[in-house]
Amino acid sequence: MKQQDFTLAIADYDEALRLQPWLGQARTNRGLARYEQGEFELALSDLNEAIRLAPRDYQALLTRGRTYQAVGDLDGAIRDFTTVIDFVPASLHAHYNRGLCFMQKGRKAEAADDFKFMLENSRIQEDKDEATAWLRKLGPKYLK
Repeated sequence: MKQQDFTLAIADYDEALRLQPWLGQARTNRGLARYEQGEFELALSDLNEAIRLAPRDYQALLTRGRTYQAVGDLDGAIRDFTTVIDFVPASLHAHYNRGLCFMQKGRKAEAADDFKFMLENSRIQEDKDEATAWLRKLGPKYLK
């Protein structure tokens, strides 16, 4: 999607929220568009409100986790990815991103668990190859 498309989408979500401020999905979607534009603080504001309105909105939690990851709040990101996994245990996106955060924090065993989950559960060869590459980076003992 082009930056202009995100700008137009944000304008549409602004209008929807002006008319119906309780629309959590519009906040989630606007937060995602703002994330994609690199407007992380604005994205977090929208996503926090979306989650306040719908605490089990796993898409808002996943996007907020990615936003926390982008701004370097790895603990916040891990918390959100873990919550997504609690709600949707098969979420490959949550396992993958949490694995990356664990890796950045030096928590190799936990990172390996998430990458192994991805390797064992994805049906997409590209995902499996990526998980294998991350496991290799963690070291030979994690490839078992």
